[in-house]
Amino acid sequence: MRLIALQLFGDRYWAKADIKAPYDWENDAWPATAELQIGKNLSPGIALYADVLIGIGTDRPYDQGAGIGLRFNY
Repeated sequence: MRLIALQLFGDRYWAKADIKAPYDWENDAWPATAELQIGKNLSPGIALYADVLIGIGTDRPYDQGAGIGLRFNY
C-alpha cells in the first residue's frame, strides 16, 4: 500500500508526504516507512528539497533519516 499527498504553498514552494507499507510475504511482515519533503522550485526544471524519513513498526527497514536533495523535472 502507498499513500502520497502533495501540497503547493505560495509561489514555488511545495510539500510531499509519502507513506509506504509493502507486505513481505516471506516474513509475514509490513516494513512501513513515512517520508516528508519540503521544497522550492528554483526554475521550471529544478527544485531543491529537504526530507525526513521515519521507519514505522517493529519490522521497519530503518529507524530515521534526513537529507537534502536536488530534483530535475523533465
